[in-house]
Amino acid sequence: MSDDHDLKILFGNEEGSTPLESRLVADDAFYAEFGGMFASKRVDQLLESSFGERTWREVQATSNAPSDRWPSGRRVSFITTLDAVLTYDSFPDPGTRGTVAKVRTGSGDTTIADGRVFILWDDGKMRPIFARHLKSAPGKTASNVRRVVADLGDLSSFFTPTAAGDELVHKATKDLWALTGAGDGQGYVLERLFQEDGKPLKV
Repeated sequence: MSDDHDLKILFGNEEGSTPLESRLVADDAFYAEFGGMFASKRVDQLLESSFGERTWREVQATSNAPSDRWPSGRRVSFITTLDAVLTYDSFPDPGTRGTVAKVRTGSGDTTIADGRVFILWDDGKMRPIFARHLKSAPGKTASNVRRVVADLGDLSSFFTPTAAGDELVHKATKDLWALTGAGDGQGYVLERLFQEDGKPLKV
């Protein structure tokens, strides 16, 4: 028997035969029950809610977000969507908030790497999260991570300078803080530095 004849039998193009799809539907109880979902636009609609055009525009806009768009000390919360929970091995519980942290990496001190923002969550864990899965949370900048002062003299009681000149050491905890000028030229910004595991960087 020819290959063409076999194909006709398989796909129902011969008189009296049953199309392959019909046989699968009849024989597969799962498909018989849920087949309507796959035969309609419901799947596309479901996926679109998490992977739609708006979401992908946000991904493109934030995947290479510079560190200054995610300043340390900023309070955030996790956006619990299907896309989000399927992306990470570990993610915060709904309602959990966190703080953007500056981390010392092999490429320097930053709050974001490879599209993921370093977040020190209130449950005590450091979880880098893609920017598209974060939103701002109410609350002031976390002062235990970031401080702005008008004069360096205000720091002398709590910090000592390092040889690098742009870092300070907290006298009590020995934590290392980065020192930069404020963007508006008014004062100075101190940012506590962390390791990638969430532990404070110490001297």
